[in-house]
Amino acid sequence: MPNTARLFDPTGIKPEDYRSKYPELKRIPEFGTLSASALMFVWYYANPTSMLMGEGDDFIRVRRALEESKYNPGKNLREDLLKLHFPNDIAVAIDRMARMRADSRVRANLMIQNVIEHYETIIKCGPEDYKDKDGTVDRKKYVDTTAKIVEELPKLIERMEEGFGISTRTEDEDGAFGGVNLSEYYRSHDN
Repeated sequence: MPNTARLFDPTGIKPEDYRSKYPELKRIPEFGTLSASALMFVWYYANPTSMLMGEGDDFIRVRRALEESKYNPGKNLREDLLKLHFPNDIAVAIDRMARMRADSRVRANLMIQNVIEHYETIIKCGPEDYKDKDGTVDRKKYVDTTAKIVEELPKLIERMEEGFGISTRTEDEDGAFGGVNLSEYYRSHDN
């Protein structure tokens, strides 16, 4: 079965652990006022990689999103949500969540991997690759370059470890699955 990417997938995560699992969620202002379970509701309802996105009926999708997220908003708000009357904070979060792009995030992750590989090549080549016109090794240029690499690596590693909100699963794990088919994506973006 092909691997598929989901963004900020809450499957199997306790609400209190959701933002810790995906630190980027803490930095998105549109999500800041929502409780974790409300944010998970928004994910199930609006994230393009949610397995509920195939549901054409918004009323059914909102009901299923409430069930999947275990969001318990209270009777009045629940009734409003089921009528697709979203309060402003949830409507804004839904709009932001709906604009998430798995393909761009997978691509960004690949770019960072490529940058790290290029940095590794520069380091492995050593100062001998930094010769000027007359063949003299420019050690200062090599030292400056490697110092800049050392300075940038922690930031790149942090972004890779955060993973751009990407998690991968196989279709076998949960049947019908929204997301980006990674095999197809890598094949179409192969150098």
